[in-house]
Amino acid sequence: MTGRTLPLVLTIFAFLLPIFFVPNAAFPFELSKAYLALIAVALIFIVFSIQTLRSGVLKFRSSALLFAVLVLPLTYLLSALFSSVPSLSFFGYEIDQDTFGFMALCAALALSVTLAADSESRVAAVLRALYVGGALMLLFQVIQLLFHAPINFGLFSSPIQNLLGKWNDLALFAGFMGSLSLLIFETVQLSTVRNIFVWVTLILSVVVLVLANLPLAWVLFGLASFILLIFSFMRRHLHRSLAGAGGIASLVALALVVFFLFFGARVSTTLQNHFSISALEVSPSMKGTLGVLENVYAKRPLVGS
Repeated sequence: MTGRTLPLVLTIFAFLLPIFFVPNAAFPFELSKAYLALIAVALIFIVFSIQTLRSGVLKFRSSALLFAVLVLPLTYLLSALFSSVPSLSFFGYEIDQDTFGFMALCAALALSVTLAADSESRVAAVLRALYVGGALMLLFQVIQLLFHAPINFGLFSSPIQNLLGKWNDLALFAGFMGSLSLLIFETVQLSTVRNIFVWVTLILSVVVLVLANLPLAWVLFGLASFILLIFSFMRRHLHRSLAGAGGIASLVALALVVFFLFFGARVSTTLQNHFSISALEVSPSMKGTLGVLENVYAKRPLVGS
């Protein structure tokens, strides 16, 4: 029973991650998801411990990539110890990003995935759950964007407020969902209903990308589209009898990426104005970032600030 519980916990977590939130202003969306991840990690390690005690055998897969992931929280721990404000560097105010606590949680989650998704079928189940949850989140967000946040819950006063938190995070997640849609088209045989579902999810992803118009999200989505387009051409060259929507979808996606990266700023701005979407996330320029780094590492060469 415990052997099935591990992947079940991870699958449920993957489905809930994009859509989970606490309907209370005291719990920001990022904090809600951090607590959800903490619960999932705790459950997975508890079940894994019970399973190990019952069988008397410790099964664990190690890899160079996993050890590289574990180096991250260790680096953050070292940085926090030398920080001028250790309490904030360890956990921030609420397990903030870019703190030791958050990185430790991410590393523990990565380790949990290796414990629970230990076969191809289990990995596929987790990805399916994440994809369905992500599609529901995108549907909700597109409704919010196009109809001026009709669903409120006392939390969504603006169309750009979303279940992920930051506006740019939503754009990056839309690019990820769009890339996953193209991958599904190219690698999975779909029924008519599932084919429609994936097409709708891909369209929702593009709608969010257009309205957000984040260059990084477009670049990553375009890179995935290009790789899958090449894969599609090679696949059809080797198996001439195969046909599907993967190549067409990747080609159209790549064309949209090129258009909006070079010519689509006016289109996105017009749509943002029409739907009353106003979002500004300020980030320092490369010159400003390098200037800060130069001053910081002159004083703290080992771990910076």
